[in-house]
Amino acid sequence: MIKKTLFALLLALITYPAMSQQGDQKLLKIFVLKDSPFMSYRNKDGVMEGFHVDLSNLICQELKAECEINETLLINIIDQVSNGTADIGIAALTVTPERSQKVLFSVPYLRGRTVWLSRTPMADSKGLKVAVVEGSTQHAWVNKKSEEMNWLVVPVKVNADLVNAIDSRQAEALVSPIPSAMNILKNKGFDRLGFRLDQIDDSAVSSPLSIAVNPQKTDLLKRLNTIIEDIKTNGKMDEINSKYFPFRVF
Repeated sequence: MIKKTLFALLLALITYPAMSQQGDQKLLKIFVLKDSPFMSYRNKDGVMEGFHVDLSNLICQELKAECEINETLLINIIDQVSNGTADIGIAALTVTPERSQKVLFSVPYLRGRTVWLSRTPMADSKGLKVAVVEGSTQHAWVNKKSEEMNWLVVPVKVNADLVNAIDSRQAEALVSPIPSAMNILKNKGFDRLGFRLDQIDDSAVSSPLSIAVNPQKTDLLKRLNTIIEDIKTNGKMDEINSKYFPFRVF
């Protein structure tokens, strides 16, 4: 009896550190964008869905981690990942020198493509009011381009607000990632406006996109990079892709 008790005590002492470490593991916090249709948004029942929501859940499954997915604004997400409010930010982020000073970036997981949407071709758009999401690389590009084109820049908080900017006549054109533009073109009556869609061939807004990781989480970054490469080749990313888009986004 004494031997069994001593053995049980020894086993408990051996396994305690591992159990304690697992039990003390913090919740993995993932931030995605609010009101960004097809990527991350709430459906009519208030449930979060979209490409980035499904990707977040898949990453959590691959990590075998308990995760919490929250919404945020693009203008805030880099600072939130940098200061540890979020561990990961999944928001179709272009890697820039300024952002790289604050966060770590994964290997690319998407091909970034940006479009011009207006009745007026971009070449003839001098003086137009142009809507764009605040804090995006598209916003920085529009600000720079407006020096040449004399655009009036109309920043909006979320991708879903781009439609409102057009409907309310606050803007006559918009610069948007393709997924948001697809959602806009699906709106009833929008096709009657005669807007045309043209891809912007500039690496500043049409370049590979990555996931932001807290700078203190280097081990997490390594695991995330492996997961991205794996799901791009084993068909799991394709499943999510086909659910939301009629073309390949990676």
